[in-house]
Amino acid sequence: MLCRFDIPLVEVRAGVVHQLDAYWRSKRGDKDIPSWSDIDPGEMKRMLPCLFVVEIHRNPFRLYYRLVGTKAVLFRGDLTGRFLDEIQECTVKAKEDLAEFYRLAAEERRPVYCEDEVTMGNSKRSFFGGIFPLAPAGQPVDRCLAIEDFGLAKPKEVAAHSQGTHHWWVQRNR
Repeated sequence: MLCRFDIPLVEVRAGVVHQLDAYWRSKRGDKDIPSWSDIDPGEMKRMLPCLFVVEIHRNPFRLYYRLVGTKAVLFRGDLTGRFLDEIQECTVKAKEDLAEFYRLAAEERRPVYCEDEVTMGNSKRSFFGGIFPLAPAGQPVDRCLAIEDFGLAKPKEVAAHSQGTHHWWVQRNR
């Protein structure tokens, strides 16, 4: 099992992550990062099923799932309206790792990408994701867009795999 955080975009083999990266960069304009008001879901229709909208709360640092796309729900469950640290289906280690991944994107005000390689049956599959920070001009990051590409995998296949680091599909009953 391999879980790599903060990998270069050129190593991401997932079209939907590259699509969101291009969209996010197109919305920056002359700012370092776009704001939530720059985002138009109508322009992102193909990405919406795999998309997460996550609010960043501070003091303490917490992640709140504002919206979770329909395909992401099939793999992760409906996290909408929940704080990451309150999700019981997720291990403490997984929650800490994921929070640090979001913290990196928020503090450095840049997209970050990851790869999870999981063994399912006799084969290994890689799943790629990205986190894209958003903030009003001159303000701290207040939310992120995140996306995961599950490729051609089916939720039951992923739920049945025997290893996992920053994801919690091991604990999901499918």
